[in-house]
Amino acid sequence: MSNTKSAISGLFFATIVGALGVLAAGWFGMSYHYGNLRHEVAKKVVATADWQPKRVAREDATADCAAANMREEAERLLSEVDVFEVSKVERFDTSPSAQRARELARSVRAMEPASRAFLEAYACKEVGRLSRSGREQQLSGPILTKAVGVAIWNDPERAADLRKLLWVGRDVQATPGIYEFMEGAEIMEAAYKALAQRLPSGELDRDMDPLMAEITRLMANEESAQLHWRAGARVLLGDLLGPDWDANPPTPMHAKQIVESMDEILASLEEMPNLASAPYPKRHEAMSAWIAQHDLSAWGPKFAGYGEAGVTADAMATHAHAYGRALLIGAAIRKYRRTRGVCPRELSDLEGGILEKVPLDPIAAAPFTYDSKACTITSAKTPTGLDAVVVQAKPE
Repeated sequence: MSNTKSAISGLFFATIVGALGVLAAGWFGMSYHYGNLRHEVAKKVVATADWQPKRVAREDATADCAAANMREEAERLLSEVDVFEVSKVERFDTSPSAQRARELARSVRAMEPASRAFLEAYACKEVGRLSRSGREQQLSGPILTKAVGVAIWNDPERAADLRKLLWVGRDVQATPGIYEFMEGAEIMEAAYKALAQRLPSGELDRDMDPLMAEITRLMANEESAQLHWRAGARVLLGDLLGPDWDANPPTPMHAKQIVESMDEILASLEEMPNLASAPYPKRHEAMSAWIAQHDLSAWGPKFAGYGEAGVTADAMATHAHAYGRALLIGAAIRKYRRTRGVCPRELSDLEGGILEKVPLDPIAAAPFTYDSKACTITSAKTPTGLDAVVVQAKPE
């Protein structure tokens, strides 16, 4: 009897061990199979369209100079600012309190050497070296650019520096990452907004022609966030199939899910170039639909919220483009009003003379709303909730 029990126990134990062995073999077999397969998929990621955003240099940039050294000097100067934490500095769209105004004035004076050094560096041809991203991003990123913006925000004599700041934003946008693209859009919009505030008073009348020329050039090189979103997605996919996989290998089932879904994801990303230059309403609709169909958060923490970030970035960039276009129209109205004494009855009156063609509102892909009595140009609101852009061309 005891022999029978021992035999049964031994058989049971052998069965358990065998089952565990089969499971382990299956586990390691799947891991090996999908581990090898991911290298093939990674090659497909590398072979996809380049999707690199383009950099647009300023036409008045000087000869090559030590931009990187100047940037480092700007960072050093900014690091010495000890008024209060630079990252807390705000721009004021409305009149600040007396205390905050004093703090701003003190901060502006303290940041002035750094902002001057930064803009001197930006006069060089090698402007791309001013932009940093990822781990390398230090003070030359959002903090320094904010410092430059604040330092010139309320100074009527520095409109030319605001125009330089437009190119700072455009250069930051030319990095592949979606979050850098958003930051660049914020910088450009801040400069456009500050210029628009100067427009009704006539402060910009002296430099109207170069301002209009620069806005026209920037308008001809507008980019949607989808180009940058695809470029960033490609980098993330490469990380997912490369260093992230090696550092923290997924379970066989997760690896299977990633590898087997990648062909469809790559195919859908390859289609994006056809949408990058489409009107904003179509881009917004297509991108929102894509996000609804693909849950990238299951792939890893890097992808959580990435799709929604693309929609947000596209809205922010389009809003900045709307500011630029409205400012261009406002500048044209100022020129019209200086010669005729009144604002045009219709925006079409500007065509064929001051403007070759009145630009459309990029948010609605339709004409701006124009009030001839108030001389104001108004855009549509974005579906993401950003307010309408309003530019006024004459004093209230």
